[in-house]
Amino acid sequence: MGTALGYGIDEKPADASHVITARDPNGTVIQDVATDVRPEVGQAAAAVAGPNGTVEARPVEQAMAERGEDLIKQEPAQYVKTPETNQEN
Repeated sequence: MGTALGYGIDEKPADASHVITARDPNGTVIQDVATDVRPEVGQAAAAVAGPNGTVEARPVEQAMAERGEDLIKQEPAQYVKTPETNQEN
């Protein structure tokens, strides 16, 4: 399935430690693929990013933190606890 989607691998490796991120020229994430940093994943990400995009390898934790930050920027009220209830909205 992953190969058909352009990820460079069929399945996420059980020991995936990194995420290969392809970004468009504006820095927007196009694709994140969890991997054990196989070269074919980087090559596939470069093809997705195109000649003006970028590709980076980073630890899974860093990629997940960025996703969380992006969600809060988009809909902060859904993800921020209120002092009155200490619960998420």
